[in-house]
Amino acid sequence: MIDLIKNFGKYEKQIVRYIKDRCNMYSKSKCRKLLLERISRLNSSWDMQVSGFRHNNRTNQSQSHFLGQLDYALVKEQMLVRRSIFTGNFRGDPLFSLRSIGNTPEENAINMQDLLESNNEQTKFRPEVLNPGIDMMVKWGTTVVYTEYCHDEQKAWRTIADPLLGSRRVYGIVKNTKNARNYRLDIRNYLQNPNIVSEDESDFRGHRERWKFSKLKNRIESNPDKYIKENCEKVINEIKKNHGFSKDKDYYDPQGRETPNDYDKIAVNDVLRMQIQIHLEGNEDDPTYYYVEMVGDWIIRFQDNPYDMNMNQYTLWLCEPRYEYFWGNTPAEYSVKNEDSLNLLLGLGLENALEGMKRYIFYNKNAINPGLFNRATHSGKIPVDINKDVSLNNIIWQYQPQETALPAIQNAYRLIMENNQRVVTTPDLNRAPSQGGPSNKTAYAADIMASVGNTQDADILEKFSSCLVKTAEKEIIILAQFLGNWGPGLIRPLQR
Repeated sequence: MIDLIKNFGKYEKQIVRYIKDRCNMYSKSKCRKLLLERISRLNSSWDMQVSGFRHNNRTNQSQSHFLGQLDYALVKEQMLVRRSIFTGNFRGDPLFSLRSIGNTPEENAINMQDLLESNNEQTKFRPEVLNPGIDMMVKWGTTVVYTEYCHDEQKAWRTIADPLLGSRRVYGIVKNTKNARNYRLDIRNYLQNPNIVSEDESDFRGHRERWKFSKLKNRIESNPDKYIKENCEKVINEIKKNHGFSKDKDYYDPQGRETPNDYDKIAVNDVLRMQIQIHLEGNEDDPTYYYVEMVGDWIIRFQDNPYDMNMNQYTLWLCEPRYEYFWGNTPAEYSVKNEDSLNLLLGLGLENALEGMKRYIFYNKNAINPGLFNRATHSGKIPVDINKDVSLNNIIWQYQPQETALPAIQNAYRLIMENNQRVVTTPDLNRAPSQGGPSNKTAYAADIMASVGNTQDADILEKFSSCLVKTAEKEIIILAQFLGNWGPGLIRPLQR
C-alpha cells in the first residue's frame, strides 16, 4: 500500500488522471443519461407544459400540433399530494428521537438529543434542508444531502451598552458557531460509481459546487495547513491573470445559464469535492477514502477522511428505491403515461369540437362569380345571374359536420382515469364512475380504499424515514467528534 498523502507530489499526476477517469465514467454512463431524461420530463409536468420539452425541448407522445393545447396535470397533482403527506408526517418535533446502546448512560442520549435539536434549529435544517428536500424528492424521486462540520466565525459592527455614553458601536466577533451542517444538493451535480447502488459502498462519490472567488480565497487563508499551497497559488494566479472562470462542463447551473456573464467570470469558480478510494497500481488494497477538492486540473486539498468512523458525507433521500441505479423514482411517475395519453386525447377532442363549430357554404358557381362574391360580401349586396329554371333558394347551401368521435373519446377518457386511479394512493371519490371514478362510493368502500392508500403511503414514508436516520447519524458523529465525547457511536436515532 502506498502512502499517497506523504508521497502526493510523486503521484499527483496519476491521482488527477484517476479522478478525471472516474468522473468521465459517470458522465458517460446510462445511469446519468436516464436520470437527466427523467428530470426533464418531470419538470415539464411540474411546469404544466404540453407541447415539446421544457424550454421547447420536451418529447411528447404526439407529433401533432392541435388547435387547443390542454394539460391535464395528473403528475403535478400527485406531486402536490405527496408533498403534503410528507410535510404533514414530519411537521412535529422532535424530528429525531435518540436512544443509548449497550452500557452507554441514558443521560448521554438525552443530552445528545438536546444538542441535535439545537444544532438543527441553529442551522435551519427544517426550512433550508428538509422541506426543500421533500420538494425535490416528490418531483424527481431523489434528494442528495451533504453533511459537514462548519465553524462559522464572523466579525461586524454591533451596538453595546456604555455606562457613560449610553451606547456605543464596537467592531468584533458577532457570530461564532460550531455545527454539523447539512446542505441540499442538486442531484444533477452529484456523482458516484454508476454500477453501485448504495452511496455507502461506492468507491467514489462527490459533487460540483460553484464558489465565489472570495469564498475560495477565504477557505484557503483560514485553513492554510489543509490546502496545498503551490496548487492554490497556481489557481489564484491563473484566475487573476486571465480574468478566468474555471468552469466544469458537467456542472449544472440551477438558473439554466450555459455561458456565464462577465460578472460571473470574475466572481465564481466550479469546485469538485469528492470522497474517493484511489487504487493506483501498487495501491489496490488501500481502503482509505480520501477527501479531495479540485479546481480545473489542480488538486488544492488532499487528505484522508477527516471524520470519525470513516463517515460518508453524502446521504440519498429516496421515495421509491431502485436496485439497478442509485437514484429512485417518485410515485408521481406512475401517472406519466396516463397524463401523456390524456393530453393527446383531450387535444383531439377539442380539435374535433372546434371543427364541428365550422360551417361550410356551398354556392352555385354558374350563378355567382367567386371573385365578385368575395369582394361584395361586406356590403351584403351580391348581384346574381340565374337561369330561368333555377330557384334563387338553391344558389347557396349551408353545411355543418357532425361530431361522431365523442362517445369513443369519453370511453377512452374513462379508461385512462380508471387506470390512473390504480397507481395513486388517494381515492378520487368526486369523480363519477362514467369518468373513471370508483363505482362503489359507500362509506365502507371509501374506508377500504383510504386504508389501502394509507398502507402504501406508510411504506413510502418508512423508506424515507430510514434515509433521515442516516442523516441524523452523521450529525451525531460530527457533534460527538468536535463538541464532546459521547462515546464511540453508541447513540442512534430512531425512525419516526
